[in-house]
Amino acid sequence: MSIQLSTVGSPYWMSPECLKGQWYDQRSDVFSFGIDVCELIGRVPADPDVLSRSDYLAVAELCASADPPPAFLQLAKRILFIY
Repeated sequence: MSIQLSTVGSPYWMSPECLKGQWYDQRSDVFSFGIDVCELIGRVPADPDVLSRSDYLAVAELCASADPPPAFLQLAKRILFIY
């Protein structure tokens, strides 16, 4: 069930629908968790200028360059890009 709530939180971790003021649900929390995972893997801040939200290859390259455990990298990819 999607709901529309007031916008709260830091925009660096918000899902696209939250940023656009659209209806959202628990998948938005999963997206935020994906940003956390990518921050940990790539050892970079969540700043969209550093950690792209729209370029799968850039995120994959950033995360792969840190040589994380394969399961951790797969988790990040699935959260952010199958979201």
